[in-house]
Order: sequence, then structure tokens, then C-alpha cells
Amino acid sequence: MVMFKAKFQPVPARAQPKLQAQQPQPVPPMPQDQPVVPPIEEERGPQVPIKEPEPQHEPERVE
Repeated sequence: MVMFKAKFQPVPARAQPKLQAQQPQPVPPMPQDQPVVPPIEEERGPQVPIKEPEPQHEPERVE
């Protein structure tokens, strides 16, 4: 990755009030209403854990 060094020149103390007077305060953006999303249960029904079938017998072992 290439990094560049920024070269800034200091602003004289007497020029700072001018710059602040010229720039208006930024207006915060209006919050947009989030669309209401129904819970997934309304779409698919209530979710319950699935029970796996129990093994019918013990596994065979090789001797």
C-alpha cells in the first residue's frame, strides 16, 4: 500500500474567523423513516427446533 504525506500550510490566526464566518454550519440530514418489516414468523409461521430421529439400534462394531 502506498502512503502519501499530506502537506498542510498553517492558517494565520487572523484568517480563521473569516473562514468560519464564510462557511455556513452544515445541516444534519433529515432522518428517513425505516420501513416496518414484519417478523419472519408472520411469513413462515412459528419456528420450532426439528428433532432428529433416534437410531433404531446400536452401531455395529468391527472386532
